[in-house]
Amino acid sequence: MHIKLPAAALGCVMLASGALAAEPVTVEATIPIEILAVDPAIATGGIPLQRTWSAPRIAMQPARPARGAVLEKNGDVLTLALLIPVQKSADGRARLDGPADRIAWCAPLRFMANALNCYQDLDSDGKFETTRLGLLGTDEALALSRLQEPKPIEPLAYRAANDAELPRFQVGYRACGATVDQPHSFDGELRFATVVRRAEGVQWPKSGRCDSIARLIETTPDGAKRFEMGRFKVDVRESTEQELSTRLVEGIAPGTLLAHVRTSWPLTDATERPAEAEAVTGNTSFLVALGKPAIATRAKAGDEIFSVEVRHGLSGTLEVDSEPRLKRDKIRLPAGTPVYGIAMRSNLTPLQDAEVIWCTPFQRPDGKQRAHCFAPYLGGTSLVEAYSTPYAVRGIDPQGRGRNPPVVARGPADFGAPLVLSLKITEVDQKSVSIAWSLAPRGQWLPSEWGFRRARNQNALILIGELLLKIGPVDDGQTFAVTAVGEVDAGTALDLPADAVRLLR
Repeated sequence: MHIKLPAAALGCVMLASGALAAEPVTVEATIPIEILAVDPAIATGGIPLQRTWSAPRIAMQPARPARGAVLEKNGDVLTLALLIPVQKSADGRARLDGPADRIAWCAPLRFMANALNCYQDLDSDGKFETTRLGLLGTDEALALSRLQEPKPIEPLAYRAANDAELPRFQVGYRACGATVDQPHSFDGELRFATVVRRAEGVQWPKSGRCDSIARLIETTPDGAKRFEMGRFKVDVRESTEQELSTRLVEGIAPGTLLAHVRTSWPLTDATERPAEAEAVTGNTSFLVALGKPAIATRAKAGDEIFSVEVRHGLSGTLEVDSEPRLKRDKIRLPAGTPVYGIAMRSNLTPLQDAEVIWCTPFQRPDGKQRAHCFAPYLGGTSLVEAYSTPYAVRGIDPQGRGRNPPVVARGPADFGAPLVLSLKITEVDQKSVSIAWSLAPRGQWLPSEWGFRRARNQNALILIGELLLKIGPVDDGQTFAVTAVGEVDAGTALDLPADAVRLLR
């Protein structure tokens, strides 16, 4: 697959996760934490009315690792990690015991590191004889995502950690999203983001996603507004000209086990998976077929050889308006705008988890339709024009106009007509077959053209998801026979066409 990006973009590019080099063989894993009783000292905070560089926390709640182990050799406290899917007990809670191969124990994250040393005691003899490198989904202490393949080590004795030895964390929410032109107000929209932090020690503050909107529950008799903010219920009051005051009135029940804990995701029970986790770990395809394709058996240059109605695997609509922050930015995307999502990784951090990038086709003043995408950049979000056709973004340069992150209601997206993935033969020579493909609403043709190499038997091989199209010459040299290997039905996962001959080399 070829993705054309300007030379200036090559320093920091986000590509669809399948377009990057294959990562090491891994299994998914997560660190469960236990929520502790509300601490009044961290249960209050504020919401700045104007834009600030460092927003105060709205409210926090203490937490600690669900279990720990201590290495006898050096006293390091290791944190329990569970392989995904997390097993459930009879009462539906996360199981913290179980088969030894489903459990690991991970060392503390070292400063500026992006991986953890994790250990397993596969024979349950009280000594770790196996090590696995733990990869982080983000550069956060609790954001364990995957474990690499096991390797044997000299046995290390360990013991169970007591509660006093376990590190402490704080989870909760902070205000975000205020701009100079769109400040927060007591009666307006309040955005918030997840906060996950160590209770002690030096730490680099994380910006979070800022794509959540507080939901007003009621106005209390004393004039406070009670909001639902993620897992919290919070009272907000007018305080000063610069800030609203906040107080936690209902937190997460003590003893609750959370997992997949990071600032970019909601706080989620350990036995559940955030929607984002499914999207960024390869379980959600870029396209889904809505029926059987029409496939030609013979074709010449200019003929259509494949056509199928599809939808994006990830789609939705904007819940709130996306407004420009800068005067030179004239693009306004109103609530209800249809969007589609792609899991992308940055080429600067290819082993960290992908992020869902939301894109929408936008018609420019010159009449051309181009995809515009919300991309993470420098702790915030940019609205960038993608270098691709409007419905088939696979890579972006994240530098662009600053925006609040989009608030997306996931579900069907209506782009005006059903989307159709179509392929045509456009040109042939002795070495390649040129194919133009289009992903566009029915009745439109938005082509990209790629050259597909011929194999030694002169066939061109086009891979579309798990369907393989063989395009081979017939006796006259101008006509090609098209043979399909595999089946496509409604619900089949698809992707944009790829050159299987190149993939095999």
